[in-house]
Amino acid sequence: MKKHLYLFLLAMAMLPLSLYAQQSSVSSSSFNPDKIIYGGSLGFGFSRSFWSLNVSPQIGYKLTDKFHVGAGVGYSYAKRDSDYSVYTIVEGGGNEWLEEYKWVDVANNYKESSASFNLFANYYPWQKLILSLKPEIMHTWYRANLHNVKFSENKFVPIVIVGAGFHLKPFILQLNYELIQDEYSSYSDNVFLSVGVMF
Repeated sequence: MKKHLYLFLLAMAMLPLSLYAQQSSVSSSSFNPDKIIYGGSLGFGFSRSFWSLNVSPQIGYKLTDKFHVGAGVGYSYAKRDSDYSVYTIVEGGGNEWLEEYKWVDVANNYKESSASFNLFANYYPWQKLILSLKPEIMHTWYRANLHNVKFSENKFVPIVIVGAGFHLKPFILQLNYELIQDEYSSYSDNVFLSVGVMF
C-alpha cells in the first residue's frame, strides 16, 4: 500500500514539472530576481483531545505564472491529553477473599516539538485557486506519559501535505491533509486549516 502511495505522489509531483517543461520554451531561461517569492504559513489542527500549531517561513521562485516552487523551514508543537479513570484492585489488601477495588486516575498524554525542512510546489489551475504539494522531513522529539509510564524519544518523520484553497494576495487560505499519517507526526490526523502569506 505504501509503495502505491509513494508512486502516486511521485506522479503528482512530476505533473506540474511536465507542464512547466512545455511552457518553458516560451519563457526566458535566465534568472529574474523579480520572480522571487517569500512568505510563510501558520497552521493549527485540533480534535477532542489533540491540538497542534505550526509556523513555517518559505522562499521560492515563480517558474511560470501558474507554477511556483521553493523551500522552507518549520517549527511545530503538538499536545494530546486523554486522562481517564479505571476501576482496579487495591494492592496489599492482605486477604485475597476480601479484595478492595477503587477508581484510579490514569494519564495518557504527550507533548512534542518538531523542526522541519520542506520543499513546496504551488500550482494555480484557475485564477485564485491554489493546489499545493509539500514533502517534508521533520525531526520530532517528544515526552509521553502513557498509563503513568513516562518516556521520551527522538524521531525523523517523513511527511507529505497536500492542500487546496485560495490565494487572495497576499493571503493563502488552505485546507490541508497529511498523507503518510506517521504515528510520530505532529500534524493532525484530520483535515486542517492553514493561513499563509506569499509576496
